[in-house]
Amino acid sequence: MKSDSYFVVSLLFLLAPLSVSASVRINEVMYDLEGTDTGREWIELINDGSGSVDISGFKLFEANINHGLTLFSGNPVLAPQSLALIVDDAQKFIADWPHFLGLLFESSFSLSNTGETLALKNGSGTEEDSASYSSDDGAKGDGKTLHRNDSGWSAASATPGTSETESTQPPSETGDVTVSPEESIAETVSTGEQAPRITVYVGEDRRVSVGADSVFEAQGYGTDGAPLVNARYIWSFGDGSNSEGRKVLHSYAYPGKYVVSLSVSSGDLSASDRVIITADIAHLSLYSETDGSVAVFNKSSQDIDIGGWFIRRDGSVFLIPQKTVILSGEGIRLSHTLTQLPFSGLLELLYPNGSLAILQESKSGSELMKEGMIERIAVSPMRVTPAVLGVETEEGQQEPIAEVSPVPLPTTTRQEPPLYPWVLALMSIAGVGAFGTWYIRRLPVPAGRPFAETEMGVLARQFEIIDISEKQD
Repeated sequence: MKSDSYFVVSLLFLLAPLSVSASVRINEVMYDLEGTDTGREWIELINDGSGSVDISGFKLFEANINHGLTLFSGNPVLAPQSLALIVDDAQKFIADWPHFLGLLFESSFSLSNTGETLALKNGSGTEEDSASYSSDDGAKGDGKTLHRNDSGWSAASATPGTSETESTQPPSETGDVTVSPEESIAETVSTGEQAPRITVYVGEDRRVSVGADSVFEAQGYGTDGAPLVNARYIWSFGDGSNSEGRKVLHSYAYPGKYVVSLSVSSGDLSASDRVIITADIAHLSLYSETDGSVAVFNKSSQDIDIGGWFIRRDGSVFLIPQKTVILSGEGIRLSHTLTQLPFSGLLELLYPNGSLAILQESKSGSELMKEGMIERIAVSPMRVTPAVLGVETEEGQQEPIAEVSPVPLPTTTRQEPPLYPWVLALMSIAGVGAFGTWYIRRLPVPAGRPFAETEMGVLARQFEIIDISEKQD
């Protein structure tokens, strides 16, 4: 009987549900940063289970609110022992951590600087994990974060996207190093082990003009060094706007320095790169010359590239060739032979997107020529079709730009008046003359009446008859 009891107890123990820890749990919390916290707080998750978990439908329960997650970069399926980050503002996070290359979700939350309870719920609303922190645990405004362990929390250097405890703080503003295409390499988020890598490169830092669309183009390469196919390119332009595509256009409304960040994902792999863009106001002057040429003068302290801009006059449009750079304090003059614009009408300089940049100034550009302020430069003598708004590839072909509609610029050209009205007029005069001659010759001469007294004789006496043969002799 006793052995039977042991058997029943053992059976019940085996059949009883086991207590299993959550597979996805909160791993690290950045709740109090140096300076302002707005939009810069983040929470790191880890999948410590044995199977992959799709966390795209998860919610963050904070301040008695279920906050949804929006995928920003990476694959939403979290592999075992992999990490993911939930951030309040992805653009600010990337600005703080430009070398982060992992799975990133955006959400709307604001962590308390004194402490609170956080919970993670799956798609069905079941709580996967919860954790409470307090400012007494540390990491209060000193640049550190709270790392979760078996005994609670410990303050240590921030390590977003890696489980290693060594610091991965971004370089200081004075110690930034230009990232080359080979160095801009991403790894899948893991426990620190080397993973297959992809590469992305967005170019060098550069200057653009306020209001003018500029081309942003990325080069992505796979693990075999070949160009990426079917990859996703997400741009953040540093002014609150985003775009998607390998090649896009963007314009800045205000002058300043902007950090342009790019996140690229291809399958389970992701990469990122960034470039600093300085937007300057284009101080230009536009003049019309008496010979039909057009002068553009750069009054700013920086060189300005007006390649891809338009000059319009009386409905005709000329597209300025790419890489047409006007030096600071200098100018260029485009001949009428090149532009083929009408001689009269108001000149307009247009941005590449077709919006107005400046109007023709009343002051004659010839005065600037005399003062040596306008420099004649050699410009390729070609007529560029205004409708071509693509980007030229290495093979010389035009590749369309993502998410850009054709610019509705008028493309009519001035034509000479037709000749057929003049031809008809000359034919009419000739016809009237022939008819008159025929009519006069058919007038009857009355019998017995001298010719001189007839109407024809009277008419003939009004003209002098010249003998052409005698004149020639």
